[in-house]
Amino acid sequence: MHNTGLSTRWCAALTAAFVSFVSVPFLGSLFGWDFCRYVGENRTLSACPSFSFATVRAFPQGFEAFYKDRFGFRNAFIRGQSILTHKWLMLSSSQVILGKDGWLYLTRNKAVDDFAGQNLFDSSHLSYFRLILKGRQAWLARRGIKYLFVVVPDKRTIYPEYLPDYILRAKGRTRLEQLSDYMRDDPGVNFLDLTEVLRAGKSGGRLFYRDDDHWTPRGKFVGCEAIRERLAEWFPGMRPWRLEDYRIGYQPEKPDLLALLGTATASAYMCERLDPKAPPQSRRVKLTLPGDFIIPQKWTGRLNAATENKAARGKLVVFSDSFLTTAFDSDSLLPLTENFRRLVFLDMRTDYRTMKSIVEQEHPDAVVEEWAQYMLEVPPDHPEWDLAREASLQSGASPR
Repeated sequence: MHNTGLSTRWCAALTAAFVSFVSVPFLGSLFGWDFCRYVGENRTLSACPSFSFATVRAFPQGFEAFYKDRFGFRNAFIRGQSILTHKWLMLSSSQVILGKDGWLYLTRNKAVDDFAGQNLFDSSHLSYFRLILKGRQAWLARRGIKYLFVVVPDKRTIYPEYLPDYILRAKGRTRLEQLSDYMRDDPGVNFLDLTEVLRAGKSGGRLFYRDDDHWTPRGKFVGCEAIRERLAEWFPGMRPWRLEDYRIGYQPEKPDLLALLGTATASAYMCERLDPKAPPQSRRVKLTLPGDFIIPQKWTGRLNAATENKAARGKLVVFSDSFLTTAFDSDSLLPLTENFRRLVFLDMRTDYRTMKSIVEQEHPDAVVEEWAQYMLEVPPDHPEWDLAREASLQSGASPR
């Protein structure tokens, strides 16, 4: 004979448990409950749409997007799924590759294809790339300004040994290796690839973060000192900087890639911090951009700043991306800021209009354009740069 009372109580308990479980997200949404703060969002969450007769047809779709971004315990569910997938099952995501010994690599801009040699320039693109750099160089040379194009290699180029074996086995020739070899055949192009100097500096300490795609303070210093050394060929008397000029401290690594994975809010690793032993003479000053200066939409909201050092000589303008941006607010940039009376730092890709505008305002002695390896593509040209290049070829003068 069945125990009807026990079965009834058991069914009631199961029903109550099920109703409680499916109600938790709704109650969490109602009262704003959550167990954790997920830091992997790189976008603005959907706002609650307003309801009116004019928006009645779009309201359901807008409210659905709002609820998906804010339902109860959403962050906890995402965090749990991320920990299960990436920490326990050790599976990479569409954005981040899990390497060896805790190293993480970003997959943006066909990074894996490039590492495997599947994203090379064709010969016409290489030729066009060189002609464009020569045009910028010649246009600036006519104004008595030196020009240097710098490429910062990616983390996978400097630390390939921590990549998964299946990626290492597919290693091919990268765009940077191809471009660097091509530029090396023409000494008339002022081109600086930081790969070799960074590889040589690996033995002294870590140059890239494990948990982020950017370089550490030591890596920034090595790169900035290499740029200073190249500029010193044109501007003798610049003071060399050494690691002995700093006190070495330690700080947590940047956790940006962990945030993309959603597995942690802080890095488990420490990296070096460089503090100058002597107070820097350069000071950050307000930068007023020219009235006709237009920042491309993609680069709005980035860091644009300047430093001044009355004890130094010369002016330097730097167009850069996030690699040198992160150096600007640290003392790793001292090899440059301490050696120029004024340094103008623009976190953007340049075109003819932006370069002309800032050159006419600042009258620099040199312009440095820095690109990260993963962003390598043929830069934009302009008729004025093309004319300057042709005039330089006809005169037989070197634009260096």
